[in-house]
Amino acid sequence: RLAAAIACAERGADPATLGSWLRAAATLPGELARRPSAQVAELAIGLLFASHKNPSIGAAQTLCALLELGDTHPTVRAAHAEASRLAASPGAEALAGCHTIQRCVLETLRLCAHAIGAVRTVVAPGGFVLAGRYWVARGETIALAHVAVHRSTEVWGADADAFRPSRPEYGEAGAPASPPH
Repeated sequence: RLAAAIACAERGADPATLGSWLRAAATLPGELARRPSAQVAELAIGLLFASHKNPSIGAAQTLCALLELGDTHPTVRAAHAEASRLAASPGAEALAGCHTIQRCVLETLRLCAHAIGAVRTVVAPGGFVLAGRYWVARGETIALAHVAVHRSTEVWGADADAFRPSRPEYGEAGAPASPPH
């Protein structure tokens, strides 16, 4: 159905009958616009799936990390209290006040990064030396793993592998979390 809608957009369908992303896809310059409708549809479905799958996995991983701490742990009790308040009065304002939950989610994402990392092609005319040791020539592809930084003892300290949402990098207790950049 999505491939048919994209094909319709490619044939110049009435823009009022198309969603905003289909209108954009129909007018894209470059490679995406030259792809067959089925490929564009597959890409869109993949992106839609990822946008729903990753938050669900992240929430489940956060729950598992909290369960490992045990019911009496102060972080678990604070997260439970915030979740109860949020359930009683859902909304953006209530969610913004869930600082313990925010810190738990950030710590879970640090430990269980869903993204593999960044993949880049070197465009520097003469190449460059990476990390003071590795020569990388123009045109070569390099991959940077997020998990290497997320688990680095140089960045996070000796307990880099531990689930600790109280890390000072996430802000003061009761304040909105702001992870290091």
